[in-house]
Amino acid sequence: MRVIKILLILVATSCHYSNHNSIETTDSTPSDVGSSKMVTPPAPVHTQTDSIIRISFAAGANEVTVQGNMRGIDKPVTVIIPAKKGQVLTATLLPSDSIANVRISHVVFANEKADGPFGREVTKKIPETGATKLIIAKNLMQGEEWKGKFQLTVKLE
Repeated sequence: MRVIKILLILVATSCHYSNHNSIETTDSTPSDVGSSKMVTPPAPVHTQTDSIIRISFAAGANEVTVQGNMRGIDKPVTVIIPAKKGQVLTATLLPSDSIANVRISHVVFANEKADGPFGREVTKKIPETGATKLIIAKNLMQGEEWKGKFQLTVKLE
């Protein structure tokens, strides 16, 4: 019982001190007042989770390049892109191996209509606002199974 009381006191004391130490103060001098210090938000981080890559664009940007990994013939990669009606989507796929059997298989729009297959480049007008998906997959009509890394550049204009 005595140990529990001591632990509770330590926890309460440490919480008090950690909150006290986290108070942030700023000093402003007359030269700081009215100055326009620009704070640049961090660039979006694009990571592949299983077979999905979610793309976001930095403020004011309309192009992004992401890295991906194709894990095999039955494991296509889906790239999800936030797009608006009327924008033009341009995507370019660059595999780490120039003879890789990989392509932009399909574009699936927010209204669930799909178009494809394509090669390593595609340009399409977006028919509806929402999540547009690019499916990166093996060309089933030729070549061997391919596994490897790729780079995808997506541009919305």
